[in-house]
Amino acid sequence: YAQSIQSSPPDHIGLILADVYGVFRAVFPEPTINTLGIKDLRPMKPSDCKPLFAELAPEGCYVAIRVGFYAPEVEMNLFSAEWIDHYTRIGGALSDPLLHWARDNSGHAHWHEISVPGKTSILADYERFGLSHGCVVSIPGSDEVPKRSVGIFARHDRNFSASELSKLEHALKNLHEDGAKP
Repeated sequence: YAQSIQSSPPDHIGLILADVYGVFRAVFPEPTINTLGIKDLRPMKPSDCKPLFAELAPEGCYVAIRVGFYAPEVEMNLFSAEWIDHYTRIGGALSDPLLHWARDNSGHAHWHEISVPGKTSILADYERFGLSHGCVVSIPGSDEVPKRSVGIFARHDRNFSASELSKLEHALKNLHEDGAKP
């Protein structure tokens, strides 16, 4: 055995060490900064994205990660206490067209793009509380984790730009996937 190592090229040991290092890094990845400026440590929590969500959705947001039977595994609500109280009292989640859209679709949509079947005043209520512009983001589950994640984001001044929609969807997808990993 000693002769085979001596007759091997000197970089043979370097290749073995590189393979070992690669396996080690696959199991224990180095923290990196992702495109959102958030350290890529596992698992992410909604609070990790709170500064981004607060900046892009200054009027508030609701994020539900991996919604199961009727409740998410993790949630974050940055809407005003007045809106949360009103929405809760009227049972808003049961007739909210934004949540219906999120259940049936994947990706993102501005609120004004969502058709409202039947009678509901929820979108008018959003506007009455100063939540004039917004978007909904929906991330589908997988065969392994069939739960969906949803985000509702609001502004008072303008619609979300394509870049902002992309950032919100990317952040929600990271939250959805990170916590689902074993």
